[in-house]
Amino acid sequence: FTAGEIDLRMFVEKWHLTALKIFGDFFGTAPVEDLENLLLGVRYDKGDISKRLEGIALEGYFGNISKQEFIELLFGIDEEET
Repeated sequence: FTAGEIDLRMFVEKWHLTALKIFGDFFGTAPVEDLENLLLGVRYDKGDISKRLEGIALEGYFGNISKQEFIELLFGIDEEET
């Protein structure tokens, strides 16, 4: 994808995102702090995060990125997929 570089720093405690900071050289128009705050407290589970992101236009934050691509960034690529 062509969203620029995205660097995610997160802390997961008891299966929940307790800290999230997003850095990068992407060219979004929406403040990433809003997205960081939206995801705080969410269970660190692909389904739960996907549900929390329903209706959120990630393009406003990062440019050309899909919800699935963003979730893959949060979780990394499964070793089975490589």
